[in-house]
Amino acid sequence: MPKLSRNILPNISIIVVNHNGRHLLEKCFASLMKTTYPNIEIIMVDNASKDDSVNFVSNTFPSVMIQRSVTNLGYAGGCNKGAGIAKGDYVVFMNNDIEVSRGWIKPLIKACLRPDVAICGGKMLFSEKKDHLYSAGGVLNPFSIPIDRGLSELDKGQFDRKKDVAYVSGAALMVDKKTFEMLGGFDADYFAYCEEVDLCLRAWLSGFRVVFVPSSIVYHEFGGSFGKPSPIRRFFGIRNMAFTLIKVLSLKSLILLLPAFLTFRLFEGLILAVISRGGYLLSFKSAIASVLSDFRCVLNKRSRIQENRSVNDKIILRFFLNVRWITLLFKRNILRTVL
Repeated sequence: MPKLSRNILPNISIIVVNHNGRHLLEKCFASLMKTTYPNIEIIMVDNASKDDSVNFVSNTFPSVMIQRSVTNLGYAGGCNKGAGIAKGDYVVFMNNDIEVSRGWIKPLIKACLRPDVAICGGKMLFSEKKDHLYSAGGVLNPFSIPIDRGLSELDKGQFDRKKDVAYVSGAALMVDKKTFEMLGGFDADYFAYCEEVDLCLRAWLSGFRVVFVPSSIVYHEFGGSFGKPSPIRRFFGIRNMAFTLIKVLSLKSLILLLPAFLTFRLFEGLILAVISRGGYLLSFKSAIASVLSDFRCVLNKRSRIQENRSVNDKIILRFFLNVRWITLLFKRNILRTVL
């Protein structure tokens, strides 16, 4: 394990993306101010908020650098905008509904100091139930559905081992800045949802690792930043994951996995339409229409990624083929979407 010296402490830029989140910002920034690590800068990217977010932060937390956008760039675009002015060696991207523990940064830095690690994230617990897990890193099941390990489980230490994962939650994610730039940042066309899955899988294809670090603890308010599950959230989830599969998989893998993903999502949409009648089937249709309308652009991105990849699909397909997670599909994708 690399050791941190007081004389060699990397600079960290923490980027909090906000859109009309005034009610969340006091807890978020108050916890960040208690961080024990010295070499940090905190940036808030405000995505054209209509509330009092900017005035509140500038008056209450004057050390926070505020970068305003005249339009809502979404989470992916907001993160990229913040990274453009970040001075740190490493960048942490964070939702505005996150609270951090005092010593959360050092374990992440230690993990990222390894030259083969590009991205890492810590143990994420619910802010409402601090003994229950929100995410212990992510996997994908054979239907290409991203699933946070441990979601809603009582934290008994069952995920207290550092581990390579398919992705870490974008609600609080650390990445080496040079690697982030080399990867092209987040795909701003995603707007929100699955942008971290896409970034992490691209990092894997470029020969880097993505690591879950359980000794770094943060707390997440479910639905705080983006609201509770809804048809529009489902639209972005389906569309963006389809984009990701098209971009990162070899043609052979894509032929196998994309139809399975779309079939499951259609089946899920039919069930949701019967249970809730809330526009969930329409969200599937709209997502497919969006993929088709942007297909040429996605193919251009795919071409660049495939040309620059340094490993084959085996390195990421191991995260897709964990059958254990199939049993959680309905509990975590259908029921949680409705409730």
